[in-house]
Amino acid sequence: MAERMQTQGMKRRRTAYPTTTRTSTVSRPYYGPGYGPGYVWRGPGRTRSLTRSRYYSSVNFPPETKYFDVGINASVTVAGTTWADSEVPASNYVNSSGTAAVYTDSALLPTAIGSGYGEVNGNRFRLKKLRVRGRAFANAAMDQADVVAPAAVRIILVMDEQPNGAQAQGEDIMQDIGAANENMYSYQRVAESSGRFRILKDHTTILDVSAAATDGTNTSSNNYYGTSFSFLYQPKVPKVVNIKSGNATPNVSGTVDCNIFLLAYCVRGTTASAINIVAASRAYYCD
Repeated sequence: MAERMQTQGMKRRRTAYPTTTRTSTVSRPYYGPGYGPGYVWRGPGRTRSLTRSRYYSSVNFPPETKYFDVGINASVTVAGTTWADSEVPASNYVNSSGTAAVYTDSALLPTAIGSGYGEVNGNRFRLKKLRVRGRAFANAAMDQADVVAPAAVRIILVMDEQPNGAQAQGEDIMQDIGAANENMYSYQRVAESSGRFRILKDHTTILDVSAAATDGTNTSSNNYYGTSFSFLYQPKVPKVVNIKSGNATPNVSGTVDCNIFLLAYCVRGTTASAINIVAASRAYYCD
C-alpha cells in the first residue's frame, strides 16, 4: 500500500530533447531601411501580406482636403409681402491662383473644373463641411420725425437638393403668411416644394437703436447695433455632390444636385428694410 502511494505521488520526468528551428536565408527583395542584409525571412503569416513595407501605399493615404473660399459684402432688401430678393449674393472668391476674383452668384460650393485651388478634379466631390461667419447691420435711419423701432433680422443657411443649374428663389423656399413683419418669422414652404430644400441653420435677432441724435427741427437720426453669426454645416458622412462639366470659373449653372446659400430678411417696425451682410465662407471637400 505504501509502495502504491509512493508510486502514484511521483511525477513523470520529461526528457528535454534539443529542438531545431528552420529558417530560410534565401535572398529576398529589399523591403525598406528597417530590414538590412541580416534580416531573416520567416514567410508570411496567415493574415499578413506577402509584401512587408514601412511605406504607405497610395490606397492608405487619406484623400486631400481642398477648400473653396467665398467673400460676401452685400445689401439685401426683401419684397416684404414675400421672401423675394432675399438671396444673398457673393462679391469675391479665391481663384485657382490663390487670389481674390469677382464672383456674384449666391452658391457657396465649388463648381469650377480643374486641379487648382478651389476647383474640382472631375464631376463630383465629397463635401466634408461648410463654415460661414460674418456680421449683419442695418443702415442708419436719417431725418426721422421720431426714434424709429429696432430692426429685426433673420439669416438662414439653405440647401437646395435639386438646383439643376439655377438659383432657387427665397419666395420658393419660405412661406408668405401676411405683411412684412409677419413673413419674417414664417416657416419653410412645404405645399409645393416639400423635400427639395433643407434649412441647415437659422439665426434671428433684434438690432436695437444704438444712438439717436436730433439734427434739425423735429428730425432725428438713429443708428443700430450690429449682430454677428457663425454657421457650421458638417454632415456625419461627407455628402457626395455632382457638378456639370465645362465651368472654368465657379457658377451656379454648374450645380446639379446640391447648392448651399444664404437668405436674409430685415424688418424695421412694420416695413421691410435693407440689411448689410459682410461674411466669409469656406467649403471643405475632397475629390
